[in-house]
Amino acid sequence: MDNPRMKVVGGTLYFTWDEGIGVKMERLKNNSAGEPQAEVTVRLLEPHGYHVAGKVLGADRLVLTSRSGKDGAIRTLNKRIEDAPLEWFKVIEHAASEAVEHMRVSTPMVMIGDEEPPGSINQGFALYPVIRKGVSTVMYGEGGSGKSLFAIYFAMLIQGGFDANGLRGTPGSVLYCDWETDQEDFTQRLFAIQEGDANLEGVALAYRHCSQPFLAELEAIAAIVTEHKIDTIVIDSFEAALSKNSNESESIQPFFNALRDLIPGGITALLIDHKSKEDSTKNNSAGPIGSVMKLNRARSVWEMSQDSNGVVGMIHRKVNTGRKQPPLGFDVDFVGDETLDKVTFRRTDIAQSDLRVKLSVRDRVYSTLRGGEMGLEELAIATGDDKQQVSNLLHRKTRKPSAFQQNENGKWCLRQIRVSTTYVQGR
Repeated sequence: MDNPRMKVVGGTLYFTWDEGIGVKMERLKNNSAGEPQAEVTVRLLEPHGYHVAGKVLGADRLVLTSRSGKDGAIRTLNKRIEDAPLEWFKVIEHAASEAVEHMRVSTPMVMIGDEEPPGSINQGFALYPVIRKGVSTVMYGEGGSGKSLFAIYFAMLIQGGFDANGLRGTPGSVLYCDWETDQEDFTQRLFAIQEGDANLEGVALAYRHCSQPFLAELEAIAAIVTEHKIDTIVIDSFEAALSKNSNESESIQPFFNALRDLIPGGITALLIDHKSKEDSTKNNSAGPIGSVMKLNRARSVWEMSQDSNGVVGMIHRKVNTGRKQPPLGFDVDFVGDETLDKVTFRRTDIAQSDLRVKLSVRDRVYSTLRGGEMGLEELAIATGDDKQQVSNLLHRKTRKPSAFQQNENGKWCLRQIRVSTTYVQGR
């Protein structure tokens, strides 16, 4: 039983032997003592004696460098398959040693800074300014705020490489993994969005309904990602895709590790999540439901809310690269009574809606100045904020250029920042 084949799928290792034995090693990590461990499942891939193909022989957590632990696993396997001459010592030793080597391989050093600097405003975004390329973006909010509908809309803009409502999609191949609804509901929403935007007609999304936790679905999802050259994945919802209580960081770390390893260099991911009941009455939410580890591991986080008039607002709560983006507002018009026939999205200013209370003073000032220059006093009146607070914000000294500048006439406006050959209003 030499030279098994090894395949790595999203951080899970799969070994197969010609003798009809398969070993899966998942949730590889170091325990509290710093020893490498894994959850090991041994399965018969072919019949052996009266034992049928597919029979699971063991599913145990194993310290991969522990002699006593490996010996115990070998004894257990010998007892369960007494009538088949299988060399379990070779199986366990080889799988364990390969797994340890896989865990200890270091990332090679690379030189950063001798290449051409990024030159495009769209650089690094799958959908500017919401979804970063190659990392995880979390979009969370209360039930009924339109998270899934917007996720489908965003996915279609990426799939088609379209620009709409100030959103700019970089063409990509999207897989939508759905734990919340079903194919029928998803199809109805997609066609309603197409009905509302003729440019999106004919845009098709790869869809998969999921019922098991993400790590259990991982092998099938990884096969789709490979076969269809997927570079963007939508997880709807993050909470439903976890294998354990989201208050436990232990369930979140393996999720992000597996997600990151789906494609070399990292996959672009949009994770739709819920808001905790405790946060539902707060203007400034602490983050998505569950452990703070969700917030820590995500590279960018947006909160979504809807006011009583149907205005949907998106507020950028966290970013690891660059500055936070300005708040985004949308009017969403629905057509249809018993069925959803048409959906139309139109950008609007949430500073003029009931959602303005969720904005920071900076966001309110920024949003107001997008309409044109103003003096300090009229700006304070327009935002509803204390004049001294507004003044402190405008005169604040930072290392980076301020988003605000004062003209010769004493009025304030947004600074123009040059990005390559494209000019955008500063943030």
